[in-house]
Amino acid sequence: MKISKKNWVTITFGEVAIQQKADIDRDSDAVDRYIAGEHMNSEDLHIRQWGVFNGQYLGPAFRRKFEKGDILYGSRRTYLKKVAVADFAGITANTTFVIKPNKARIDPGLLPFLMLSDSFTEHSIKHSKGSVNPYINWKDIAYYEFSLPPSLEDQKRIADLLWSIDDAIEKNLLLLGKIEIVKRACEKQYFNKSKKTTAVLGDVIKQFISGGTPSTKNKKYWEDGDVPWITTRKMDGFAVSDGERYITSLAVQETNTNIVEKGNLLFGTRVGVGKCSKAAIDLAINQDVTGLVVDQGKIDPEYLFYQLISEYVQSQVLCFARGTTVKGITKQDLKTIKIALDEKNQEEIGNSFKMIWQIGNGMKGNIENLKRIHAGIINQLLG
Repeated sequence: MKISKKNWVTITFGEVAIQQKADIDRDSDAVDRYIAGEHMNSEDLHIRQWGVFNGQYLGPAFRRKFEKGDILYGSRRTYLKKVAVADFAGITANTTFVIKPNKARIDPGLLPFLMLSDSFTEHSIKHSKGSVNPYINWKDIAYYEFSLPPSLEDQKRIADLLWSIDDAIEKNLLLLGKIEIVKRACEKQYFNKSKKTTAVLGDVIKQFISGGTPSTKNKKYWEDGDVPWITTRKMDGFAVSDGERYITSLAVQETNTNIVEKGNLLFGTRVGVGKCSKAAIDLAINQDVTGLVVDQGKIDPEYLFYQLISEYVQSQVLCFARGTTVKGITKQDLKTIKIALDEKNQEEIGNSFKMIWQIGNGMKGNIENLKRIHAGIINQLLG
């Protein structure tokens, strides 16, 4: 698409959006679903959850009627970008604006994307009132100005492009959901408590390596450092291949940080408890990380790694975690975590999980890339 904004016209939001204020009579109207603020997700035009009337008291605020195709906009804390297109009729609170597009001035499919633009949100935030729970009045967003192609046909071309990207995101999310189902089913088959051959982590780990943080006041520990050093913050991927910071060899010799050699596992025991990664290089760790030297004669490292990030093991970690401000588990807790020990097919099982996780991560990458492209087009054309 080649789009020139040369002939675009300046228009206000109030000229293209019509606020709906029809109240509902719950005794006579047949609608049985309602949308509250928590049912709308940030930067997501789709309604994925809702409430159903079961005789509960919702309060007088829940009286605003919406119809299929209406746009719902959360007028509280507008920095959350809660904009959704209703695919059913229902009611919502009066703090959620119900909007119909003015079809004579704007293509209906384009309006919700305009409301997701950064400039629309910035205007809404700027003119919100209140500090604890800021809100925007309709009259304050009605005079928001933006540029728009004068031709409804050109507007539709842009809307179709944006909806096609949204559709691609939805299809990727659907596939990701199916991959998660497969992953959970495999975890249940191989890692759950019904496995006959079980062990505890202490049985298959040769050494539990503790970490520490060298004093930042001692320049000899940090200046010109060449030893990669990490905290749990660095453990967001499967493998850690560089340092969050770098320390000196002297720091390793004189402080309580230690080196975890390449190929061993890293486990978060505090501030990020339960995180698990592989050491792709030799690296030093801080006090929130425990290094696990795997006894490869007893268990395949890949097979163990996917157990440690499974729901089965993570649920055990949550049970052990204690603390008020910061949750953590002890080294002794870690040693007593139960694991499955399939002696025959460990490598094969580990490789299967690796493939499933790689596919899932690829889908997540696709989704994030599509979202970036989507937001970029919205802000370039409608921002």
